[in-house]
Amino acid sequence: DVAQLLLLFQEEMAQPVLDQLLIEREMASRQKLADLLVQMGPVSLPVVKSALKAPSWETARRLFPILPRLPAAEAIDMLKRLARHYDARIRRECIRALGHMGAELTGEALLTALQDTETSVRQAAMAALGGLKVKAAVPPLRQIAQEPMGTRALEEHKMAVAALGAIGDPEAVPTLVGLLQRKRWLLRRRTEELQVAAAYALGALGRPEAMEALRAAA
Repeated sequence: DVAQLLLLFQEEMAQPVLDQLLIEREMASRQKLADLLVQMGPVSLPVVKSALKAPSWETARRLFPILPRLPAAEAIDMLKRLARHYDARIRRECIRALGHMGAELTGEALLTALQDTETSVRQAAMAALGGLKVKAAVPPLRQIAQEPMGTRALEEHKMAVAALGAIGDPEAVPTLVGLLQRKRWLLRRRTEELQVAAAYALGALGRPEAMEALRAAA
């Protein structure tokens, strides 16, 4: 069929396949073209690299999903470079893509993203660090979780708490217990939402001291 023919002449067809992917409107067709680039393996890397040298948002949006499926070292180098892009949308999608790759290779970039100026990028980093269970993220996540209410968006506090629960490091227990027991008359609704998030995180940890804190708060 056509796909097999394209693969047979992949060195000549990698660029046309990528060009069509960048303009294709149908989702199903875009997926087939992305799959072809992945099947081409190393042959597709030069054209993908070229397209991502100074990408528009639309180009980045279409190519980022395939990067975790390409040879890891090459893909990670591209993502780390673009994680410093001026467009926050591109930085955010970089971090999300890195979250689908190995913690050993991406942890440092994800930790750096916790300091990004854009909330959505920081939140993407928290979700990725939790998903990859990066223990080095526990100290900065604890700091974010414990910041006074109002210093950043409530959702960001809650995501830091959820990431601590997902990572599962016992060092997070005192922080989560402190949040569970926090009493505030001002910003009461926000405090209660954060307490619920801390309870879920302690349950995810499942450690004896975490379960004891949950029983005491019940």
